[in-house]
Amino acid sequence: MDKAKFWERQYNKHIQKIIGVCYRYVNDRLTAEDLAHDAFLKAIEKADTYQAFGRFESWLTRIAVNQSIDYLRKRTDSVPINEEAVSDAMCENEDDSWLAGAEFTQSELVEIIGKLPERQRTVFELYAIDSRPHTEIAQMLGITPNNSKALLFRARQSLKKLLHAKVHEKEKRKKGILMILMIFTLTSARPAGIDKLFRKGLGSLRMPPSAPLPASTIRQAAATSPSGAGVTLAAHKTAIALAAAAGLAGGACAWQIARTQPSQTSPALPDTAAATCPDTAQTCTKETEPATANGVRQSTKNKPITVTQEVEVRETVIVRDTDIVKDTIYLFGKP
Repeated sequence: MDKAKFWERQYNKHIQKIIGVCYRYVNDRLTAEDLAHDAFLKAIEKADTYQAFGRFESWLTRIAVNQSIDYLRKRTDSVPINEEAVSDAMCENEDDSWLAGAEFTQSELVEIIGKLPERQRTVFELYAIDSRPHTEIAQMLGITPNNSKALLFRARQSLKKLLHAKVHEKEKRKKGILMILMIFTLTSARPAGIDKLFRKGLGSLRMPPSAPLPASTIRQAAATSPSGAGVTLAAHKTAIALAAAAGLAGGACAWQIARTQPSQTSPALPDTAAATCPDTAQTCTKETEPATANGVRQSTKNKPITVTQEVEVRETVIVRDTDIVKDTIYLFGKP
């Protein structure tokens, strides 16, 4: 397995998703790109921790989330959060039918969630988009589970107001019954609807890097990375997938060529070269010198000499020529 090539392929495949994940938390493009590159290099460094129990992309995403949270914890001063009595009923998922009449673009959702206070945004994204439980969120942020629930509740209330304001902004440009319906449904928005809206809209957020990580940096990191069974398995799966794709593409091309070209019939063999090979006998035809009678050559075209030889067939091999889609059968006799 060529580790350098494997990690270069993974970078090209996943870096846009990783930058999108980091951007959701830090709300700054350049910082998100730096964190995404740091997270990818850390993934190479900790390659032996991937156990292949889940998707490789999910493992990379988790590292990117942790990298973003570490950055926020180092940058943000430790400010105590007032304890609030937040019941589980206030944070539980409910019916999201209200979402049917509301439509927002991904860029609008990015703009809206970026207006949240940092801690509210962090807790909401960890819980609603990245599916982290409150106990894990509390451990990551150094708060209590009840603090996490309180911040989630505040975030949902803030998002409801921001979504409502966005609808009013659209109403200025487009008036009608549909907009009135959207305002009514957003007024009674339930938690599950807001969570699903942002999970669907921002869960697939992708941002191309403005300054891609140099291939030499990836190769250098891969050269010293530990070899783990999970990464090895992922690399083999990638190689098998590429080989299968190449095989399918080659087969499709050969089939298309054979389909478009006119059928070509093999030239008839002369009688002197005809041969048959039954399972228990081999028959060959041999041309003899034509006889002469009174100086006139007599044709022996219809008078072949047949030689029969008993053989034991031990193996049959079929070789397919993909250019002309034709099988050639070889019978191997006992030596």
